[in-house]
Amino acid sequence: MSVRKQQLLKQHRRNKRIALLAIIMGLLLLGFIAPLWLLPLAVLLVWVVHEAWFADHLFYSPQDDYQYRFPDGVQPLSLRLVNGRLQLQESSLAQQATVIAKVQINSSWLGRWFDPSICIGNDQQTFERGAHGVRYLNLTGQVEALTTAGLAVQGRFCSIATQIQLYVFTQPSPTAGNMMILAPHADDAELAAFGLYSGANNVSIVTLTQGEVEAEYYQRLGLSQQHAAQLKGRLRAWDSMAIPLWGGVAQTHCVQLGYYCMQLPKMAKQPDVPFASQQSAEADIRTARRHNTIQLPGDATGLPTWQNLLADLAACLMHFKPDVLVMPHPEIDPHADHIATT
Repeated sequence: MSVRKQQLLKQHRRNKRIALLAIIMGLLLLGFIAPLWLLPLAVLLVWVVHEAWFADHLFYSPQDDYQYRFPDGVQPLSLRLVNGRLQLQESSLAQQATVIAKVQINSSWLGRWFDPSICIGNDQQTFERGAHGVRYLNLTGQVEALTTAGLAVQGRFCSIATQIQLYVFTQPSPTAGNMMILAPHADDAELAAFGLYSGANNVSIVTLTQGEVEAEYYQRLGLSQQHAAQLKGRLRAWDSMAIPLWGGVAQTHCVQLGYYCMQLPKMAKQPDVPFASQQSAEADIRTARRHNTIQLPGDATGLPTWQNLLADLAACLMHFKPDVLVMPHPEIDPHADHIATT
């Protein structure tokens, strides 16, 4: 954890202790001067207020500036917000260009209780409560309006400085080439990239694990933990092959590798050691591969080892030959399996 995060966490815990002490004193006072039936209602109200307004900002401060790193050579264009409209006198921008506006915002007092947002053109972009400082607006897709009539800009629970910098650059569209999505678990491809891959022409999805853990709901069917995990693993493995059909990805372009949840980091540390499921007691990844249409190196032994995983991924890369790989970002996504996937 970074020093900044440690400082913010320490500050958050200190404020929590102070608030908790004040709440306890207030509840004790309420117990003396008000009917007892008001006490549980007050506790419930305090909990609702905490969850609605004070449960955020553990590891960052809304007062901090956002920091983006753009491609080398991209020079910002200086603009001004005039009469609530943002207009660029530059007609040579490509319609598919990526356009990012750097703005300075300041939340109003209502913006400390409700999420502040900025309505710009046909889009609305929302920020954290109490946001103050540099933020970035994605104007991609609104180039025509930006260079003609201009984009109407209006802050909700926040104000915007009139000085704005615009970053314009072009990137090859990831949907134009052959795309492969590496999903740590079934449904990760949909949660993170369904909008992306459903608009692409040539997509393959490789799911690394079965997703068999945390099968408590399946135990309500009268199953043991082991059998519940096995059932969940089978269903989620099937999901990883079937759900992409809704996004236009054929089953022949979906691969389920069948490794086990929460075991990838351990596998990486001991590449030759098989790591069975923590809950289903299974140790043969071939049980989840029955719907695959391609042969993989791991099919020979079925052992859940890191060496087999690397060989399977290499085989998928050679088979589908992707131009673009989509995978979790290790700094944004803290899940251990997601980090190991990347």
